[in-house]
Amino acid sequence: MSKLSFALGGFALAPLAFLTTVAVASGLLITPTPALSAPKLTIAQKTMNHAEVAFTDYLQQVEETSAIDPQALESQLGGTGSADIAMMVVDGYTGDELYSRHADDIRTPASSLKLISGVAILDHLDPAHRFTTTVSVTDHQLTIHAGGDALMGVEDSDDRAVAGRAGLKTLAEDTLAALEAREATGEYTVAVEVADYQQLHPDWEEEGMVTSGNISQVTPIATFGARAHKSSGTDRVHDPAGFVASTFQQHLDEALPEDSDLTVTLAEQSVTTETVDGEELASAESATVAEQLAYGIKESDNQIMEVLARQAAMASGFEPNVTGVQQMITETVDEHGLSNTTIADASGLSSHNLTTASDLVEIVETISTTPELSPIDEGLPVAGSDGTLATRMDEGPTAGTVRAKTGTLAASVTLSGITTTQDGRPVYFVLISPQDIGGGGILDARSDLDQLTTALTSCGC
Repeated sequence: MSKLSFALGGFALAPLAFLTTVAVASGLLITPTPALSAPKLTIAQKTMNHAEVAFTDYLQQVEETSAIDPQALESQLGGTGSADIAMMVVDGYTGDELYSRHADDIRTPASSLKLISGVAILDHLDPAHRFTTTVSVTDHQLTIHAGGDALMGVEDSDDRAVAGRAGLKTLAEDTLAALEAREATGEYTVAVEVADYQQLHPDWEEEGMVTSGNISQVTPIATFGARAHKSSGTDRVHDPAGFVASTFQQHLDEALPEDSDLTVTLAEQSVTTETVDGEELASAESATVAEQLAYGIKESDNQIMEVLARQAAMASGFEPNVTGVQQMITETVDEHGLSNTTIADASGLSSHNLTTASDLVEIVETISTTPELSPIDEGLPVAGSDGTLATRMDEGPTAGTVRAKTGTLAASVTLSGITTTQDGRPVYFVLISPQDIGGGGILDARSDLDQLTTALTSCGC
């Protein structure tokens, strides 16, 4: 990537395009002038020339004056945090390695793995795609066809939201309107049709991830990431598809007029993997893949990442199960030359996911410099502002500056992202705690990583 491109935040703009933007923003109207033997420069053109020189000088100044001295950085970071923390820092301007320790040690990435799975998901899913949930009728059975939206809302659809863009109450009301238009009478039952997903990874059950609410049954339909209410917590429902069926039925029942000749009940088998063909009555669309992925990264939502990964696995020709997800993400790992990375799942919940700081920093750099991967970059939590960093590093130079993916397991604590040093130099960094710290060591490990990130951001190196 060119130095100019990075200086403009990763957008590959030509210098002229950038300068045109500057001139327009300054209120100058730029119009083509006819070719003359001795052309006169317009004010705008003169401004453009001055701006071009100024910007070129600025780039030269950045290159010469803000370059990081690796020895100074070593002095800044060497005594901070546990000596066993794996770490790698790369200059965001030159791509040069600036600092490393234990960078090739194989460790558990925890939720930092979501950066890798996010790249794999965008390799196979159109970021503008929306998942469609439809309702059909066959005889007296209403079937909700799961389309991959695990962020449905319980109430009305909300066009401004990512979680809850498609609402079950709105879908139920639209379904009832279609039934009334058909002058339907009698008793109807409600069921959900889902793809035959392998719903749980063996590691999740063995490591207590299901009982702790870190994830639930992975189905191609759910409300709020398998929650009954909009939140980012661990209050997940045990049967997401069954919850959709019962909530939809309740909304239908509540919307029926008291004198209606129509009744709606829950089917005895409310979730089925059998294909049901019927006449479509209503539908609802999710937020885009890009929006859902950014949400999954920012909130570190395991449910969303696993559902998106299964959709991507199907799109790439693999089965929507644990093995298919592993194969799909491993293809991306191989394409990027991440030779020390092993994939167990898409969420990072399994302690059998393995990688190194050097592999992860490669992915961080790729995400930052590849426009097609901008949904991941935009989803990175911001220190002291949002997502899983909302209450971390919320004071001093790190607040609003550090953008990074967090990761927390008893196996390890991680932080992978981008910051800017005191001298204005962008850097990519990855931090991984010592392996197998245990539940009691999580807070101390997190504190160590935050201290190192603060030291890096504060560096006038």
